[in-house]
Amino acid sequence: MKIIQTIINFFKNYFYNRKLKKLTQKLQKGAQEKNQDRKKLQFLIALRVKRYLKKSPHNKSEYIPPSFKERQRIAAILQKDFRDQLGALNVTINNEFKLV
Repeated sequence: MKIIQTIINFFKNYFYNRKLKKLTQKLQKGAQEKNQDRKKLQFLIALRVKRYLKKSPHNKSEYIPPSFKERQRIAAILQKDFRDQLGALNVTINNEFKLV
């Protein structure tokens, strides 16, 4: 009886571990895709901020950081432009224009 129980447990564990491996591989692929989307979005946001600061009449020098009011204006523009992508990834933009 003990041998039969051991054989049954072996096959239960085998199929359970096999199922977990497949699930883990799918989750890893999904996580990698989401990270790629986040990196791409972060790159696009950085480009948009850089372009806006170059065109902005309020920006006197690229070495002087933007004022609080200017940052709020940029954040509002970014929220408007990237609203759909931010919602799809379930992230927000912080004060330093990084994804959180």
